[in-house]
Amino acid sequence: HLGARRLVHTEHGPVTLQLAPNPSHLQSIHPVVLGMTYAAQKQCRAAALVLHGDAAFAGQGVVMEALMLSQRSGYAVGGCIHVILNNQLGFTTPNPMDAAASRYCTDVARCIDAPVLRVNAEAPEQLARAAALAFAYRARFGADVLIDLIGYRRLGHAEQEEPALSSPGLYPMAARRPPVATLLGEAMVADGLCSASEMAEHLDSRRAAVDHGLLLSAQAGAAAAHRRVTAQPQRPADSHAATFELDTLGAWVSDMTRLPRGFQPHPVIARLVDQWRRSVADTAARVNWCFAENMAYASLLTRGIAVRVSGMDVERGTFLHRQAVWHNQTPTGPDKFVPLRQLSSAAGFEVVNSPLSEEAVLGFEYGHSVQRPDDLTIWEAQYGDFVNGAQVFIDQYIASGEEKWGQRSALVLLLPHGHEGVGPEHSNAFLGRFLQLCGAGNLRVAYPSTAAQWFHLLRRQALDPVRKPLIVMSPKAVMQQDADSHSPVQALLQGGFEPLLDDRGVAADAVERVVLCSGKLHHELARARAADPQAASRVALLRIEQLYPFPAAELAATLSRYRRAETLVWAQEEALNQGAWHHVRDELAPLAPPGRAWQPVARAVTASGATASVTLHRRQQAELLSRALNG
Repeated sequence: HLGARRLVHTEHGPVTLQLAPNPSHLQSIHPVVLGMTYAAQKQCRAAALVLHGDAAFAGQGVVMEALMLSQRSGYAVGGCIHVILNNQLGFTTPNPMDAAASRYCTDVARCIDAPVLRVNAEAPEQLARAAALAFAYRARFGADVLIDLIGYRRLGHAEQEEPALSSPGLYPMAARRPPVATLLGEAMVADGLCSASEMAEHLDSRRAAVDHGLLLSAQAGAAAAHRRVTAQPQRPADSHAATFELDTLGAWVSDMTRLPRGFQPHPVIARLVDQWRRSVADTAARVNWCFAENMAYASLLTRGIAVRVSGMDVERGTFLHRQAVWHNQTPTGPDKFVPLRQLSSAAGFEVVNSPLSEEAVLGFEYGHSVQRPDDLTIWEAQYGDFVNGAQVFIDQYIASGEEKWGQRSALVLLLPHGHEGVGPEHSNAFLGRFLQLCGAGNLRVAYPSTAAQWFHLLRRQALDPVRKPLIVMSPKAVMQQDADSHSPVQALLQGGFEPLLDDRGVAADAVERVVLCSGKLHHELARARAADPQAASRVALLRIEQLYPFPAAELAATLSRYRRAETLVWAQEEALNQGAWHHVRDELAPLAPPGRAWQPVARAVTASGATASVTLHRRQQAELLSRALNG
């Protein structure tokens, strides 16, 4: 499971062999290896080889999703070599005698027309020929190829089982068969390639080498595990605070909006171009989410940091919030225009619309992020609700990969989130579930509420020498041009991401009620407070922009300003069992003055989540805002 890396010297030169760390969800490593290979190919020649079990290859959906990526631009690696360890022992392996089942476990690879080479596992010389043919096929056609290595596992599926119970024909025969090394040695002696004593000496030397390696690994095991966890980041420390002049942003916008001859943008894009140009021409301008994100990428690309964004509809963004690729509205001129590729930069910008897949694509991006840790690698869900289609990669890799394997990743997950009355399938990015996975500093979880915070959050993630995955609850309403989330363009030029935002619009000494919230709910609370004369001066609205690691010290210092506040409220628009409350309550409890406690304000406990009735949503939201502000 730990993975390995070794430099092997061959007659053709040195070759690095890298075994990817993997969990017991064995087929999940398939897209991860593809992502690692794709990333490695940006620097050197690399090829992917994936080992599969027979039953898992035929039965796991992630295999089909990963096969689908094999010839897709932005994911193709020039072909992958698949070796099926077909030991005929999987409990769900198709039975050749069952007419209703596929004849071979490899039949699923017909979806990409991959050739299959079937090899007797007791004939290693034939396996060598098949391997040479497979690599020649990959080199010639740049496509996937399979080796179906048909054999048996002498002890069955697991150590505690008796395989003859369910396979009475195969396993008694297997028990009588000599090991493959013995069979090959006898054949070589019979062919006069070596003597019996030479073969015995060779086998003894190989066993001794394996035993010696086992002894060394046992001696170094504990120390090696400690080094994996405590290894320092390889990149040098670098400040992520912004120090720009408006003219710098103006130069980026000028390069990014200089359209080629014959290119006619859509009217929406034409308005965006005008908006961007006005944003950098006036120091009093206010900028939106789209501008902030594009400027963040521009700031990274121009200092040599590559950016990759992948996911469904990410070129434009599900909510038209990115607009990273512009399409020509006339048949003349180039079909597409990518503004960020017009910048003078040695670093590359990739934005890739993925197939309709969460699991394999997220696994691919995780692999890319660990192979190129200094890049900014981003995966965006179409809606945050769909992220649970890739739960294996969240649990087994993103949340725990560093602690288990010492594998560092700065992968960013963008999960559109928020209640707007569109139902339980398009509102919930499972914030509470992500916070439940947090521990020992393994993740960062943020819920930014302004364009400036979004700009600085992306920059911090790319520039921070401590590499950790970042989970972002992307506020849907904010991305859709909510004017309250716009920021002065000056806010992008200086400073950095703030995990806590204080309320500077009220007099601290007059505040009787402190309401703490996160994300886009702040803007709704602010509008409701402005319309309520009683709450306008006595309620302070504080924002937690980073939920993990929790900014406890910053919050304690901020709360000390509100000495007269009698009531402390945590407000969330999610149901009580689905938002951040069950995480933040333990962080908030020590910060309450003696005799006071934080009161949660949330929707009622629910199994399904948000309502699909806009009318009911508005009624629930109004009631929630009233309770948060007035009790």
